[in-house]
Amino acid sequence: MSAQIHFLLSERLDGYVFNPFRPEGLSFTDAKTGLVIEIRGMGKEDDPGFGFNNLELRAKISCDATEQQIGFVETLINERIVRPNETPITLPYSIERGEVVTCDGEVAKGYSPTSDFLPKDLDELCIAAGIKLEAQASRFVQLLRWLGNSNGPAAVREERDPRFSLFWKTIQECYHHVPLPKQGKRRVESTGFSA
Repeated sequence: MSAQIHFLLSERLDGYVFNPFRPEGLSFTDAKTGLVIEIRGMGKEDDPGFGFNNLELRAKISCDATEQQIGFVETLINERIVRPNETPITLPYSIERGEVVTCDGEVAKGYSPTSDFLPKDLDELCIAAGIKLEAQASRFVQLLRWLGNSNGPAAVREERDPRFSLFWKTIQECYHHVPLPKQGKRRVESTGFSA
């Protein structure tokens, strides 16, 4: 069995109005690729408007990865350490507030490493997984809209880097946000959530 990184794309379906009429939502699994797409209403079934304009789209896929890629992800998630011998960034790394990644790769509390800390092949894997999940999820939603003659925007989400809605895990119970591209002075700190 090959080592894998599990990816999750999570998007809110703003502007879509169709109700799956069941609290567990709708789910599709492609047995050939392992792709899973789910749409469910956020909140409780007895909330006003449940299933209308509060829909969450989740798409999941597992991608084969090298042991080195798996190790990098696990070390970053579990120990908050960027492997110094694998990151393309020169360590220690400092920003305006001082050192945020030590020469040993330890990440300071409150700092989220950006995607430029990832080895190139791992960053490319994240981008490819995000693009694939977005394309398949968009197609699924468009087919549902067509079948139900439902309204909604043409795209599932606005044009932006696929890593913004992408989460990952290896053997962890919860998904954690994939490191985001640099955004200037703004940073997003994300804890994870379960599948």
